[in-house]
Amino acid sequence: MKSISIISLLITLLAYFVKADVVKFNDLNFDNQIAEGQWMVYFYADWCGHCNIFAPVFEDVEIEAKEKNLNVNFGKVNIDENPQLASRFYITSLPTLFFIEDKQVRKFNIVRTQENLIKFIENKEWESIKPRGFFASPFSVV
Repeated sequence: MKSISIISLLITLLAYFVKADVVKFNDLNFDNQIAEGQWMVYFYADWCGHCNIFAPVFEDVEIEAKEKNLNVNFGKVNIDENPQLASRFYITSLPTLFFIEDKQVRKFNIVRTQENLIKFIENKEWESIKPRGFFASPFSVV
């Protein structure tokens, strides 16, 4: 009986410490936060059913990526709270997922499963996706 309680306690503690570290972006912190590293950024809305289904998958991917030391950061943007960011990224459907590195923005256009997202990161599949051009880039001065 004691061993079951100890195991339950350890599992609870592990779940607490391995919690997802998804950054919640806003119009003010986005540019500074995204300046360094590789980022998977997820655009969503609270009223979006597909977004609500995808949210736990995104957090699970972040946890697995951290466990595998894939060196990718994860962030999310609520489009209702941050309309300027939604406009900069030309968000027309939800959920929308981008891979960003060095201000190069690539849209993730395959089925959004945990397995596909981890494979996308591990195999550097973003390299095969053409980044948005200068005029369509959210980092453009135009």
